[in-house]
Amino acid sequence: MRLRFMLGMIGLFSIISADLTALTQARAQITSYRLIDADSINFYTGTSMGMLIQPGQSIEFVVPEEFRNRLPNFARIRHRKDRSFLAENAHEYDPDSPWLSVSFHNPQTDEWVVWQDQFGPEKRSALAPPFYPKQNTLYNFPEYVGNFSPDRIRVVNRGEGDQTRAVASLHALEIYYLSSERNSLNKQVFREHARLNSITLRYNLDTMRGLALKPAECFEFEFPEEFKQRDILQVILKHRKDPTLAADPENYDAFDPNAAYILCEARSSLNHLWYKWADRSSIAKFSEVRPPENAENETLHNCLRTFGSIRPDRFRLTNVGEGEPEKSAANIHELEIMFAPAHTGDIIIEKIFTPETAFGDLAGNKPVPLIGGGPRLNGRFPGALLLGKKRSQRKKQLEQLPAEHRFEIGAGTDNDGNLRIALPAGYRLELVEAAIGDLDITSLELNKDGYFGRSGQAQASILIESAKGSKIPLKMNNNVGMAGIITCGGPAEDYLTGEGDQLLIEISNDEAFLMGYRIILSRY
Repeated sequence: MRLRFMLGMIGLFSIISADLTALTQARAQITSYRLIDADSINFYTGTSMGMLIQPGQSIEFVVPEEFRNRLPNFARIRHRKDRSFLAENAHEYDPDSPWLSVSFHNPQTDEWVVWQDQFGPEKRSALAPPFYPKQNTLYNFPEYVGNFSPDRIRVVNRGEGDQTRAVASLHALEIYYLSSERNSLNKQVFREHARLNSITLRYNLDTMRGLALKPAECFEFEFPEEFKQRDILQVILKHRKDPTLAADPENYDAFDPNAAYILCEARSSLNHLWYKWADRSSIAKFSEVRPPENAENETLHNCLRTFGSIRPDRFRLTNVGEGEPEKSAANIHELEIMFAPAHTGDIIIEKIFTPETAFGDLAGNKPVPLIGGGPRLNGRFPGALLLGKKRSQRKKQLEQLPAEHRFEIGAGTDNDGNLRIALPAGYRLELVEAAIGDLDITSLELNKDGYFGRSGQAQASILIESAKGSKIPLKMNNNVGMAGIITCGGPAEDYLTGEGDQLLIEISNDEAFLMGYRIILSRY
């Protein structure tokens, strides 16, 4: 009996020790890597199925010596949960989910610092096939982790639910570093610009055909002095690849071995390092084959999340295509940059129509806005205002849809299908933000991007309309995406709002759903 007790205690101690070892030691240490380019490295776990991480375990990556004196820009992980670990009764939601966090070791303090943004430190490993793992970008290392050069990195799994099923498969870890000056074959610097409103600069390169940018070449855009201390909110890149360079002139969507990709970077005036823009799916922007009259206006959203507060003084576009140089050229038509307002607001007018919509809050360390409707709800925009001249017709069509696709439309538009918002007199307009989307689900079909609903052609214009009917354009004919934020400032010239002034949000070419707006005014 005593022997059985002792053996039981030894077994229990062994289990506890194993658990503690799993929590404190890495399951594996990865040292092999490949260079993506001079500023980026890719750690590969060595298997197309991914390396398994049990709950409480981690995988450690050793940073090569030549990168240990450089500051990371951001990181990316590719991961998933394999179907073999899925419970039979898990249908809509998997209760046994792996949750991954990434920690960076500071060799100066011997501390591990976990990456964390406004949504928390963890990323859920969702069910996915081996060749299409989930990808997450861990943005803004300097602000979300710290101003140090890590020598080791750990990816840790905190499983929830059944610990035998909450197993993650980690495929890769990528680290992108801040860079100094790029060695380009040809660099052109642009200084001339047009000021569209109080926060927006536009650099026109060639509005008709676009200016050719070949691989390894770059365009730099220098900011005027009054904008060099203002952070970037959004960027709109108007670009394309000319049909004469198409891989298949009969099919512009055919695979192109000589594709053009545009890397977008901002230079900090604080340390003169370049910060790359990125989102969840891409880093460089793909230049689609399009004719000159139909160049793509591509929005780089959430620049505060990617760049952070760096007080930029320049912006750079580099063609990083790897095909034949003569066939991989992009045509750059325009670059439009929206900056943070020069002054803080004394009055904020905000209205949310669609639940869970929220605008960014820099003071609260929440730079990323939240979009309540659109693709995340299969094309539904609950409570949103329906804007556009044919909104009544669209509303009737929506009411006839099957119950699972119907949603309530908000009230408050004017007879012409637009929205007018009264402005207090004696203020300067600093910032206008509109959470808006254009998806038509009455077609009951998927669009080319795989989302439910037809991608529309709506364009939004934002103006100040006086009591006498005169108008001051602030932003004109901006394409409305499936769901996002349209941003503009006040008039380019100094202007105080007058009695009876209204902000006009006008929709043309289609209908759009307004989920909310925010207006910031000051008395400076």
